[in-house]
Amino acid sequence: MNTTTDKLPLRPSNAYQWGNCSGSAAAIRRCRDDDRNSDARELGTAVHELIAMCVQHALEPDVLVGQITSNNITIDDEMVGCAEIMLAEVRPLMHLEHIVEHELLMPQILPEHRGYIDFAAYDRANAVVYAFEYKNGRSAVSAYNNFQMIDYSLGLINFWNISTPVQFVFKVVQPRSYSAVGPVRTWSVMSYELEPIYQQLRANAVQAVGPNPLLSVGKHCHTCPAVGICTAARQSSYNVIDYSDEPLSTDDMSDVDLGIEYDMLQQAMKLLKKRYEAIDDELRYRIHLGSVGTGYSVERNPGKWVWQDSDPDTVIDTVRTQFGYDPEVRSVKTVAQVRDALPSSVRKMFESMKPLLATRKKGSEVLVPTSSSRSARVFGGNQWKGEV
Repeated sequence: MNTTTDKLPLRPSNAYQWGNCSGSAAAIRRCRDDDRNSDARELGTAVHELIAMCVQHALEPDVLVGQITSNNITIDDEMVGCAEIMLAEVRPLMHLEHIVEHELLMPQILPEHRGYIDFAAYDRANAVVYAFEYKNGRSAVSAYNNFQMIDYSLGLINFWNISTPVQFVFKVVQPRSYSAVGPVRTWSVMSYELEPIYQQLRANAVQAVGPNPLLSVGKHCHTCPAVGICTAARQSSYNVIDYSDEPLSTDDMSDVDLGIEYDMLQQAMKLLKKRYEAIDDELRYRIHLGSVGTGYSVERNPGKWVWQDSDPDTVIDTVRTQFGYDPEVRSVKTVAQVRDALPSSVRKMFESMKPLLATRKKGSEVLVPTSSSRSARVFGGNQWKGEV
């Protein structure tokens, strides 16, 4: 993975977005940087570098533990474990023609279109091309119809000057994403079967860099960083809400219709969830910067009380001595459970002494309407009226 591709108009890693929604590339460029995700990106970059070093120099990853990568990440055992899974897949192909972290050119999409593939090998005798993409994230990425890898396949055809049909074996290696199929997902397809997707990528790329890119809503929205600022996603969400207060009517739907609508509703709920999370995140961000015009404020939920002393015997002896209550010796109950089990006559005393026995954990942040926030309840809601 090479971060210089970030400066290109269309990134292969976002091909699923711009390949289905030509306006997404421009929308993504307008997104604010998410500092919380930068650490995850840096870790992914470091693991890519570790894998490349091991492949190029025939090293075992564990010998590099403690070394510093070019982006200042210290190689640890978890990174080594991830690299070993990728290496186990690519090393059996090292006897073939192969490339590692290599730049590919795809002028069939756009004249300057390019990207870096993690690993690829060409079995020229059997007309098979293996293409690998390492993903460090936890959200599962499928190899089937993977637009990024299909985009790269054009670059591999160019690189090896392939003029006859070949079989592509696409592999996504994702050690930190746990699923029933394991960390490696595979899809095999003949090159000529990819032509419709090549045409789709080409048409959307031209439209994306043109004067009138278009926004469209679909499954690709689930992973789009711009869903929170996308007008098409907003309108789609509003359309769902608009139908929530329709007059009473009933449908007599067939089995087929029910199945189709069930699938549509699943997709709609995923889009709404993604949009909701993006708006929730943006609201918190703006409120923390001082905005008071959203109609919401950020408050912190009361955290749970936890015993200061983690030794069960000490907690048991303290509660027995102070309050005349004998907690179960087998397992110390929570602070709330002990409080509720005490006789009502000593609960007030327990509450007054609780800060000596337990501490309160930091609660989670929640968004609440300004009119019902704690400050509004204390000072009244009139001070918020008229603010924009």
